[in-house]
Amino acid sequence: MAESWCGYIDMLSTRAIAQRSPQDLRSTLSNFHSALEMAFESFKSGECYAFSDGAFFRCEDQEDFFAFYRLVRNELFQQKVFFRCSFLEGTIDVVERAAASAKSLLPSGRKRRFFSMTFTDDAARAYQRESEFKGIGCTIDVAVNKGRAKQHIATSYYLTQAHGSIRPVKTLDVTFNESELDRAVAGTSPAVGDRRVFDNIVDACQVSLSQSERVGACYCTPLVTAIRSCDLSNVDYIDSAWVKTPYVFEELMSGPVARQLRHMPGLHLLLLSSFDRLFSQQSQIPPAVERQVILQLAKFPQCFRRLDEVPDFVISHSARARLVQLHVELEKELERKRRADAILREERKAKVALDAEAAIAAQGTTTTS
Repeated sequence: MAESWCGYIDMLSTRAIAQRSPQDLRSTLSNFHSALEMAFESFKSGECYAFSDGAFFRCEDQEDFFAFYRLVRNELFQQKVFFRCSFLEGTIDVVERAAASAKSLLPSGRKRRFFSMTFTDDAARAYQRESEFKGIGCTIDVAVNKGRAKQHIATSYYLTQAHGSIRPVKTLDVTFNESELDRAVAGTSPAVGDRRVFDNIVDACQVSLSQSERVGACYCTPLVTAIRSCDLSNVDYIDSAWVKTPYVFEELMSGPVARQLRHMPGLHLLLLSSFDRLFSQQSQIPPAVERQVILQLAKFPQCFRRLDEVPDFVISHSARARLVQLHVELEKELERKRRADAILREERKAKVALDAEAAIAAQGTTTTS
């Protein structure tokens, strides 16, 4: 039997869009279906069953799915329409229920009024995987992560919250292409109206955080996947400027993004994963780069709290050890600076006092004369 893969894709925030207006909902659903239809042209074999705000799909070649998924993601994320998707080994078919089929045998001239369809095989499993996933993007079954598929997959995570604490849960997601994340042309900004997908994710997360931290936390997954899709092997920092540095990493380390997302649950994990990506791709990170990174992470103290409880899929043991070393060195440097500043302040106070005494003495001499 030929290999087969399948999944379920579900548009998010349908209820919130419907509450805005029926027109917005109709327009968004139309865009959702148009994106699926356009992207489905990449399928050489298989089917897609789109209905309302969801769609089941099946393919016989994994490459078909990755091309399809990236086209859908790029089109919808550009419109700030976000979704969850599952992808696993299996098949999906749709059949008409027998009872409904019997009711279709109507006398000539009468219009059929009842339809009932059932998705079979692995549809329930695909739907279950998607519903368990609490992030934005795709959750890929580990059985898929082999062979040619590996080049399309990044280890990511989503967040669960309980009793006021958050916990990252490991998942596999589809990597972003450079064109989705970086400058439209090397060294330039994208044209007006042609924003990066990354920028739209950040903006949407910021808006969501003003309404609900729980919803805002969902954006952690695509942000982690974005940083783990970047090539950081040649990153450098020379003369106060980033060199050969992907836009995503530069924005997180020096731009306004970290400040914009300061209320996002799991921001410290995203920053830790950014250093982990850098550490895994450079055997010898330039000192200037390490300094910029540690200065940025030091602005967010949670990055250094209970680090021993952070899973290895967020930051590896060796990257964590190096980060702790850098943090200790920075703290020592800052302590030396604090002491030097304190000594300087005392010296200035002493000088002011001596100058005051000298002025009083000089005034007394003048009065006596």
